[in-house]
Amino acid sequence: MVVEADESDGSFSKLNPTAAIITNIDLEHLDYHKNEDNLENAFYNFVSSIPFYGFVCLCIDNPRTQRLISKLENKKVITYGMSANADIRATNIYYKNNKMNFSLNIKNNKEFRRKCL
Repeated sequence: MVVEADESDGSFSKLNPTAAIITNIDLEHLDYHKNEDNLENAFYNFVSSIPFYGFVCLCIDNPRTQRLISKLENKKVITYGMSANADIRATNIYYKNNKMNFSLNIKNNKEFRRKCL
């Protein structure tokens, strides 16, 4: 099952994912989380529940997800983004003929050419 989880009320912590993709951790919903540390801890607790055979995929371009990555031990972590440190990286990005074009580079692998319509 694929779910778009929302951290606005903390209910995403009730999920038991095998895998998670986190695009960013923005300073939102502080009315519920109260402060940045609580928000980041909520995400940490969420990904900590992923079993040993699962994985978490995080955008390395976001500073808060970078901090989360540094805290994760014994988890399979896959990073993506435009940073040279990303496991999966978009490069050669350009817009032409109403299409976004880019190369997809996978660390320790060859470059793949992709078009996003």
